[in-house]
Amino acid sequence: MTLGNAPMIVFKTALAVVASYALASEVTPRDVLSASFVAMLCISPTLYTGLRRGLAQLVASALGGLATLAVMIPLGVNAGTLGLSMLLGLAGAYVMGLATTLTVAGFTVLYVGLIGNAGVDAYFTRLASVLLGVGVGTLVNLIVSAFWYARIFGRRVAIASRAVERPIKMLADAVAAGDAEALARADSSFAATFRLLSELQNEFHDLRRELRLRKDVRGEQLRVVLQQQRIVEQLELIGHYGRNLALNLRLLVRDDEGEGDAASIDAAGALRELAAALSACAARLERPGALPPKRIRSRFDPLLRHAAARVAEGDESEERLELILAVVMVLDKLQGATAMLVDLVSDVRREA
Repeated sequence: MTLGNAPMIVFKTALAVVASYALASEVTPRDVLSASFVAMLCISPTLYTGLRRGLAQLVASALGGLATLAVMIPLGVNAGTLGLSMLLGLAGAYVMGLATTLTVAGFTVLYVGLIGNAGVDAYFTRLASVLLGVGVGTLVNLIVSAFWYARIFGRRVAIASRAVERPIKMLADAVAAGDAEALARADSSFAATFRLLSELQNEFHDLRRELRLRKDVRGEQLRVVLQQQRIVEQLELIGHYGRNLALNLRLLVRDDEGEGDAASIDAAGALRELAAALSACAARLERPGALPPKRIRSRFDPLLRHAAARVAEGDESEERLELILAVVMVLDKLQGATAMLVDLVSDVRREA
């Protein structure tokens, strides 16, 4: 599962490439490729992210080109100087903290050294074309996305909610079946979900900085976006409790035990209810007219009674009873976190 809106990304990328090509044909006709390529790299969900990414490409291009000129002007263009230029250019970008731009730095070495024959004019042509691409990509982000952030990120938060829902559903099925292997798969799914949530938090970080800088332009978006970020933080908390629950259940469940017992049925039912609430939250974030999520019913008491009954019967080891109690406590926290999410989603929709 990814956060991107494929049709929007395709449209923005195509628009940026065509516009940058048209402008570069007039401004830097010797290098229209760089402008189009960098404009494509600058396409992002936020104006700030795209601009930051573009400026990093510009710095990496400058480093790669300078390394090439420094090596090839005195030593000439050959395989050895090409390798040395590449080494210095990539190392410079890495030392500057631009590890994500190594491809652009390396391409600049090839362009200036091989296509431009280590000419200073080729270096400045490349930089001018890259700068043009950054400008076009930033302008496309501004025109297409920058005034609809609340809607765009509402959709992305809905995707994140469905991403958390998936391992919760897997966990419910695994608990009901007493399947340790299925619990392991649910744990892996939680790990993938955390990566997606981390990506979304990074986007929100950039978005908040941008909206604060241009608060006077569309200040009301900042309030809605801050609420959406709180939802993502709550989803991270749900994911944390869910993965904790999966780890405890992997220690507790064996393939030949637990299937169909009352505690497992109650736990599976609680998890399915939480998954349904996450799905309803996603629908509400995507569509204002969707029905609000139902409030979460606590299943803490019946689960605790089952655990207490096992203690009274004395048919469990001390270690296993501790795990059962840990599962009950974590599930209760998971329910509480999901109930808070339901409230947050309702607040965002009212405010938006």
